[in-house]
Amino acid sequence: MPPWNYFLSLPVAFVLAAFLFNVVTGVFGINSMTLRRSWPLLTIGGILAFVAAWQTAAQNWENQKLVENITGGDSYPAVVPEFLKDDGSVPLHIWNRGHSILSGVTILIWEPGDFDPSHWKSFDIGTLPSKDAFNVGRPVRYSLVPKFDETAISADGEKVANYNLFITAQNGMTVEVLQFKRGLCSTLSYRFWILKNEKEDDNSVSQKLLEQTKWLERPCP
Repeated sequence: MPPWNYFLSLPVAFVLAAFLFNVVTGVFGINSMTLRRSWPLLTIGGILAFVAAWQTAAQNWENQKLVENITGGDSYPAVVPEFLKDDGSVPLHIWNRGHSILSGVTILIWEPGDFDPSHWKSFDIGTLPSKDAFNVGRPVRYSLVPKFDETAISADGEKVANYNLFITAQNGMTVEVLQFKRGLCSTLSYRFWILKNEKEDDNSVSQKLLEQTKWLERPCP
């Protein structure tokens, strides 16, 4: 928890302190003169205790962020296409969707209709800063060329070019399904969804949907 969240509990802490103070003074019969003499000491002690709690919380939060940056936390990468270029290709950018750094990022692209893994394209991306530090997508050194021939699949009565992207990082692998179809106003529209396998308490494995978009394209002129 970020240390500034402790400020949210200050009113509660003051009310509790006042209540305990009244209880202690009532039980032990401390008179007003004693209170006037001991109040500065109690105030200083309270301030020192709060500062110590703040420092501990700040250190714990920094340690948690350090661990998450090493493990990747709940961050995941997302490959997002740019819009169609004049030569029919679609450039790609990869983004970090989380608050922790992703390292050792690689992409394996399965082209439509190509079932020979030796033909799949593999790319080393390296490290992706968190979206808090550097919220800019990094270009992938590869462009897709969607085709609507016999390799395309059918979805809602339309031909769709379907790509499967296997993206690995230090916190595991995600699978992104990226699809293209002919758009209404522009040449292409696209959509994608990202899945990740997660181990349940009973050791079974389930797929978690991390992100999903509707069909996207440039606005009509």
